[in-house]
Amino acid sequence: MSIHPSPPSSTPRFNPPRPLRDWERRILEVATAFPFVLGGASLRRQIPYTRVVGECTCGCLSVDLVTDPHPEDRVVDDKHGRHYEVYGTDADGMGISALLFEREGYLSQLEVLRNDGSPFTHQPDPRRFLDVGQDPAAREAREVLGLAGETEDQYDDAPLPVA
Repeated sequence: MSIHPSPPSSTPRFNPPRPLRDWERRILEVATAFPFVLGGASLRRQIPYTRVVGECTCGCLSVDLVTDPHPEDRVVDDKHGRHYEVYGTDADGMGISALLFEREGYLSQLEVLRNDGSPFTHQPDPRRFLDVGQDPAAREAREVLGLAGETEDQYDDAPLPVA
């Protein structure tokens, strides 16, 4: 098992790592479906082997990840890491973003933030990152995920679970 990267010392660590929550897994699935994510299919195949080793306590929904290395699912030609950002709108209309980090070809971190810096009071429905009007990248990601016909009234912004 390899940790990519180690969580900051101020981040609560989980030992052993905890499983991804359903909405974390779904945000990873959505973020890796965008066409500009190099190796998105490989990163999506890593999700079942990904667990959380740390999480931020500031009110954002950011987590540090560990992925069991499966060489066949590693993003090739990546020695230094990359990050990608996808945008959406929260239930109250505030902009939100999800930043996906991969390092050495493996998922390493997911940051989910509100644009005004305020804490989340609920878990955002990952499909909100796919509802950005006529953005061709979001349209293609919806098709990759088989969500082309879903509409906003199907969102499920549930309260955050008590830690």
